[in-house]
Amino acid sequence: MGLTVAKNPLGEVATDGSKYVVAFMAEPPQTPVDAVLDGAEIGDDRYIVDGTEMYVWCPRGLRDSPLMTILGKAKSGPSTTVRNWNTVEKLLTLMG
Repeated sequence: MGLTVAKNPLGEVATDGSKYVVAFMAEPPQTPVDAVLDGAEIGDDRYIVDGTEMYVWCPRGLRDSPLMTILGKAKSGPSTTVRNWNTVEKLLTLMG
């Protein structure tokens, strides 16, 4: 968790922890996320995949995120849990 927070690759643009999430994947995706999103219009959303973590910035919120909508409908991919940045930081604090 500490490395996840230390990396924070979208920290310069992600200004609201409730709209910035990390998807923790059980394994790296077999189909690259770029291929899943090929040709899709994701608006102002941004993402970075780093191994088994995907950092996602949704400035208009997760509910209205075109990126999260597309990813949510993807048929393949590893088991994943998603936590917003506020929760990630709280978990790190709890871990000491």
